Amino acid sequence: MSDAPLPGRVLLFRVILPRACVWAVLLTFEQVWRLPMWLFWPLLLADGLFLLGQARWFQHSADNHLSGHGSQATIWGGYLVLLFAALGTAALWWGTYLHSQYDPDADNFAERMDRMHAEMYHLTVAPGGQALVFKGTITFGLIKKAQGFLEKNPTLTRIELHSEGGHIYEARGMAQLIRKTGLDTEATGPCNSACTLLFIAGQNRRLGPEGSLGFHQYALEYDTDVLNLDPAAEQVRDRAFFAERGVSQDFLERMYDSPSTGLWQPTRAELLAAGVVTE
Repeated sequence: MSDAPLPGRVLLFRVILPRACVWAVLLTFEQVWRLPMWLFWPLLLADGLFLLGQARWFQHSADNHLSGHGSQATIWGGYLVLLFAALGTAALWWGTYLHSQYDPDADNFAERMDRMHAEMYHLTVAPGGQALVFKGTITFGLIKKAQGFLEKNPTLTRIELHSEGGHIYEARGMAQLIRKTGLDTEATGPCNSACTLLFIAGQNRRLGPEGSLGFHQYALEYDTDVLNLDPAAEQVRDRAFFAERGVSQDFLERMYDSPSTGLWQPTRAELLAAGVVTE
């Protein structure tokens, strides 16, 4: 009978316990400390060789055990432990690699998109603190940013609009914010397409000396349908909102007559007569 250590002892003292120590170190690298790449690859190679050495130690012990006893139950259990150790080690090294590549100072995708959208418009408070000035495209993030301005500037009473339009769903949300906060609206420049939803949400609605409103039919931005969006149904929904704000029926029937490539710009007198402009 061989005096070689039994496979169970080899498995415990030369595989399981040392591997547990390696895993503890890798968990530290993965969650706490970023392992620099110049050190990552040498350590990965060293641990790979160490794991192969552990497998050889167990195999040598297993061979001696089989030659002396012929029992295979412990051997197959050891092989399963080695397989688990290899898979777990690979997963931890992969996590360590990802953590090493992570740059906490770099923008994530959501932050990059927020910054890109924010660059499409300007939202500022006019001198005196009574007017919120919006210029640019209505896009994602506008509602959240406007809410922040309203919370920090309780003296705001109106919003000045200068926009060619933009995202219809963001415009609807912004219109509801204007309506709920009781802001007045003023078109200080062109306020077209989706911007008219913001304008009509105002408590009192003015047209500045250079202001105008422009209406046209809704259309998809792409040739294919997006989430089964029906432009005609969206027009019905927004026409109903204009009706709630006191706009005349004659105006409602005409506001979406112009094609999406065109623009209907009613006169100041027409807007006053229809109840779109209130003063």
